[in-house]
Amino acid sequence: MPIEPVVALLARQSRASLTTMSNEIREQIESLAVQLQLVDRAIFEKDAAARAARDSSDPVEATGASAGRSNKRAIFRDILAQRPDHDWTPGDVGAELKRRGIPANGAAVRVMLRRMAEAGEVVRTPRGGYMLASEGNPAENGATNGFSEPSPETLLFAAPGHGTDNASS
Repeated sequence: MPIEPVVALLARQSRASLTTMSNEIREQIESLAVQLQLVDRAIFEKDAAARAARDSSDPVEATGASAGRSNKRAIFRDILAQRPDHDWTPGDVGAELKRRGIPANGAAVRVMLRRMAEAGEVVRTPRGGYMLASEGNPAENGATNGFSEPSPETLLFAAPGHGTDNASS
């Protein structure tokens, strides 16, 4: 739908009417954002309960510090799995943790992602983000093991609109 006719129609309204409409829309957006957080939290809780049930059926139970580590790593894996092709930055992961109601510290998120990269659970992308490591090829999509820096050429050709497909001969 073209926007201009809608704007023209709205422009015929009084300023007070438009302000009222704007405030009502903002309230609806805020309400929907709260509802979305609650639904996402309920999904997370259901997934956590399903994982706990699955994990409790495992004959080897994790205890002590290793149990906490595996739970945190599982949460990080769940976050990265929800958008497997996304180049997740530590900030993205931290924001998703906070959105799920999980306290997040930027340094701790970076350390966890680095450790997961060292363990081969995630891979570092040329843009400096992270993706889940695939079963067959952990270095697909130009990702690395987290230890090498991407070359300037890799960054240039990875940028949108700078691929070799659009280069003219």
